[in-house]
Amino acid sequence: MDPFARLGRTMFRYRWAVLAGWLVVLAAAGVFLAPKAPAVVKSGGFRVPGSESIKAAQALERDFHGSSYSTSVVVYQSSSLTVTDADFQTAVSEASARMRTVRHVRAVLDFTNTANPALVSQDGHSTFAIVDLDGSESEDQEAVGELRSQLRGTRLDHYITGAPAVNYDIQIASEDDLHRAELVTIPLVLVLLLLVFRTVVAAVVPLLLGASAVVLSNAGLYLIASRTDVSVFSLNVASMIGLGLGIDFSLIVLTRFREELPNAPSVEEAVARTMQTAGRSITYSGITVVLGMLLLTLLIGLTVPASISMGVMLVAVAAVLVGLTVLPALMSVVGKRIEWLRVIPRRAPRADPRTVIWYRLSRLIMHRPWPWLLGAIALLAVIAFPLHSLATTGADPRLLPSNMQSVVGVKKLNATFGANRLTPIQVVVKTKPDGVWTPEFLDAIGRLSQTAAAESGVDSVQSLYTVAVAQGLTPDQYRQLKPSQFPAGPQRNALTLLVDIDGRNDSVVVNVFSPYDQFDSRHQDTIYRLRGTTVPEALKGTGYTAYVGGSGAAFLDFRDTEFARFPAVVGGVLLMTFVILMMFFQSLFLPLKAILMNVASIVASYGALVAIFVYGWGGRVLGFEPSGHLSVITPPILFAVLFGLSADYEVFMLSRVKEIYDETHDNMEAVAGGLARTAGVITAAALLLLGVFGSFSVAGVQTVKEVGVGLAIGVVLDTTVVRIIMVPATMRLLGDANWWMPNWLKRFVPKLTEGPAPAPAPAPSPVAAVASTPLARLRGMAGAAPEAPVELAGGRSLRIGRDAANDIQLLAPQVSRFHARIDVTPSGHALIDLNSRNGVFVNRTRIPAVPGSRQLDHGDRIQLGLGGPELVYEQAAVSAPPPAS
Repeated sequence: MDPFARLGRTMFRYRWAVLAGWLVVLAAAGVFLAPKAPAVVKSGGFRVPGSESIKAAQALERDFHGSSYSTSVVVYQSSSLTVTDADFQTAVSEASARMRTVRHVRAVLDFTNTANPALVSQDGHSTFAIVDLDGSESEDQEAVGELRSQLRGTRLDHYITGAPAVNYDIQIASEDDLHRAELVTIPLVLVLLLLVFRTVVAAVVPLLLGASAVVLSNAGLYLIASRTDVSVFSLNVASMIGLGLGIDFSLIVLTRFREELPNAPSVEEAVARTMQTAGRSITYSGITVVLGMLLLTLLIGLTVPASISMGVMLVAVAAVLVGLTVLPALMSVVGKRIEWLRVIPRRAPRADPRTVIWYRLSRLIMHRPWPWLLGAIALLAVIAFPLHSLATTGADPRLLPSNMQSVVGVKKLNATFGANRLTPIQVVVKTKPDGVWTPEFLDAIGRLSQTAAAESGVDSVQSLYTVAVAQGLTPDQYRQLKPSQFPAGPQRNALTLLVDIDGRNDSVVVNVFSPYDQFDSRHQDTIYRLRGTTVPEALKGTGYTAYVGGSGAAFLDFRDTEFARFPAVVGGVLLMTFVILMMFFQSLFLPLKAILMNVASIVASYGALVAIFVYGWGGRVLGFEPSGHLSVITPPILFAVLFGLSADYEVFMLSRVKEIYDETHDNMEAVAGGLARTAGVITAAALLLLGVFGSFSVAGVQTVKEVGVGLAIGVVLDTTVVRIIMVPATMRLLGDANWWMPNWLKRFVPKLTEGPAPAPAPAPSPVAAVASTPLARLRGMAGAAPEAPVELAGGRSLRIGRDAANDIQLLAPQVSRFHARIDVTPSGHALIDLNSRNGVFVNRTRIPAVPGSRQLDHGDRIQLGLGGPELVYEQAAVSAPPPAS
């Protein structure tokens, strides 16, 4: 017995135990594990181990007690007071004292303890304090909440920003997005499910399955995130995709179950047949998604994309497990009650499937394939055109809702102190212990400061050299600087930001300020020049070590590493998909065609995202201010998920096409018939996924919004332009070559099928045996054609169906074009179902489809489709028919 059919029968037999067991598991996961996941996932994760920016950050944290990763900034403002007023200074000093009591706060530097004029705005009404944190990335993020608590009651307007604060606000906004999406998604999807399934019972089941997959995946994320760092984005994306996959898989399975239920002799048989076909399909689809995400995790290997891909893997596994166990158990319990509580009247069956709109549309497309194909390609090219303007960003405050404190703080800081004061390019120069105060090293810092200031993308430079020049020191005085010239006090405190004067005296920081945003290409070009020419030339021959870091450099290292590894992910996913589709279809051209079309639709999806989020088209409708960038993690996540969904639709659609082709060997009829059978389900799935993914467009965090909108666009393009237009057009142009594969290759490629495992074909009968075959005939029942009995003689097969080319033509709506065949065997005749749409029944029991067969006995009643015409098989040598089985 087919393993999936056996699984279906097992789920039917133990349905109550299965549901009870899962109820316990889901209750435990939903109460004790999943709700805790938001508290343990983390923001951040954009570091690249071993990169130059990481080496700079490590030196800054070790020698200067702070880097762009671990420094928070508190902006203070007053409309009535200035920093020279005692009340202003007292408020800042008291706030700094309270913040020093917070765990992981190493130092708080403000204008009251440093006398640093750079910390005061020109109008004197604003200042900022630097808070150095010494915890891990997640610990620094957690400290922000306590810092904000300590600042409550401060008489000045104040805002905490900086990288830890941005990460803290991302986590808060992500949790809000999750709750907001749930409020939008569940009602919207329920309405769509009612439209698709037309009954309340059938509509509720997919929602339960999707929610179960999300609960299980969130529980798994909690267990993993409790032991290692997991990005907060994994929770949102996994919830989105988990609900989508759960509903998508349920749609495929329940649609098949509702088709099988009227034809099957029992609910158990209907469940078994459903799992034999649709159960196998969702399993292969889930495996495809999991493998794609596994490649993304292994080949890119960075925290944020790895966390998201891990979340998607968990939810895909959960969706398959639930779909193979809970869903058949529910179907076994519900049975025919799946049609209860109908809210939309049942559609009347069409007398002729060729009148279905999808059949007629595919015929229209295949009549003139070139114009349709070229038109579809042109449409995708137009949508993809904005991709040339793709620009990416990392943990950008602009990706957050504009009312978040870290975002407001950045805006206030930029408005009063000039742009990008929080994001300088930081060049860390290392020498031997106490080597900072040698004339040679001071000369090198002078050269570096001067050449960096001369760069076209540099606004100003802050270093030990520029401080000396500002204080009016001559070059000789500067070369003779000693740490003893800076006694304890504000000046020394200010100098600790530039020289490790209280440490080994072997490190100096040169802060390079660019007028351009850290994610602007001009800022990034400045980093490349500093790394490539400016710093090496200024330090040439000195033996000093230098690292160019800062938040802009950290983003560059992350982006360049991700994009350098992304082609390997693309190649791996393409190869994996090609192999899987080749095993399904036993063809070389179909997998290649599918991959090319899927790539085209995904590239078009990227172009649409650039138009929306970079150009800002529709920004007012979607509720965001365009930042001119896409999140750097969006492209690889979209690619892997969309490819998995596309492969699922490809298998679902072309499996039906192949069934009809094997029956008719008519390529055009196979494509039209396959599209007529599957396009409705695919369109319904697209509508539901559009609702699920589109509901995340209300997210406040732009990264989540991008993924939701991108998936929605990708699904729409794939299920319309690709499936409805490009598939029939290309398959018409390729003709029978669609199904070609060299015989030598077939011997090595295992065969996968969406339907039941093939039964052993009946052994061919020798010609000599025909003479001994008993005479037999077919006669119609209840006036059905054929009006006169048809004799079965001459040793040849006889074909039955709606088409005029059959030996027996039956025009009933239940009959397929080529429905069944009767072959001669040594012992009589065998009946074969030619993969008909509605099945073949002998004595009310459905027989297996080709290559299976059923040996006929005298008096057997043959029914073509449930409720279709009946024929009686009679052997002339037998006088009395035996009782029907």
